[in-house]
Amino acid sequence: MENFQKGLIGAHTVATAHIAGAFERMRSEKGQGAVEYAGMVLLVALVIAAAITLLSGDNFIGTAVKGKVSEAFGKLVG
Repeated sequence: MENFQKGLIGAHTVATAHIAGAFERMRSEKGQGAVEYAGMVLLVALVIAAAITLLSGDNFIGTAVKGKVSEAFGKLVG
C-alpha cells in the first residue's frame, strides 16, 4: 500500500507541475514582438498606399512620392 501511495503522490506532483507549466506558457509574452512588428509594417504599407492614392495625378508631390516608392520597390525586386 505504501508504494501505491508514493506512486500516486509522484503522479500528482508531475501532473501539477505540467499544468502549472502550461498556464505559465499561456501567460508568457514570448513571440509577441514578431506580431507587433508585422502589424507596424502593415500599417506603414497602408499609409504609403493611401498617400500614393490621395496624392496621385497632376500633383507634383504625388508624382514625386509615387516615383520614389516605385524606385524603392524596383531596387527591392531587382
